[in-house]
Amino acid sequence: RPTSTITIDTRICQGRSVFFKGQNRTTAGTYRDTLVKTNGCDSILILNLSIKPNSFNTLNTQICSGQSILFNSVLRTTTGTYLDTLTSANGCDSFLTLNLTVNPTPTTNIYDTICQGGSRLFNGIFRTTSGIYRDTLLTSKNCDSFILLNLHVKPSSSKTIDTAICQGKFIFFKGQNRTTAGTYR
Repeated sequence: RPTSTITIDTRICQGRSVFFKGQNRTTAGTYRDTLVKTNGCDSILILNLSIKPNSFNTLNTQICSGQSILFNSVLRTTTGTYLDTLTSANGCDSFLTLNLTVNPTPTTNIYDTICQGGSRLFNGIFRTTSGIYRDTLLTSKNCDSFILLNLHVKPSSSKTIDTAICQGKFIFFKGQNRTTAGTYR
């Protein structure tokens, strides 16, 4: 009566197991078991077990405040580490880690006052009226940086002084003795 040999070639993913000869097998190797057939002869089982690796990938990503990135079906908007498990081409787990950094978009406020008739150069334009003016620059992380100029224009004031002096007298105005009739500014 013949004995029989059966060879089983099996590949499993890392972290999985195959139950063989009363044990969960998790490492690659060749395992043997001997059974007794119904005819009373040995039946030899040979398990050739190989392990397919899981894959691990890390993404280091930066976005600007106010932006988002879609990861694991969720829009991510805050700094943190996020995990996702996918299936790789070999049918095993593919572990994906996202290290997300959210860079700020700073706002700088500048307050300035000028006199009427004056001007303030801002964003390439001479500003002459009161208002809030905006400029956008890029930070070293390639994010927006907002600059706001809050400009106040003070009105000029003028005062008229009507005065009369007697002939031969003078009035001192703007660093000089004035002796003749006229309008002086």
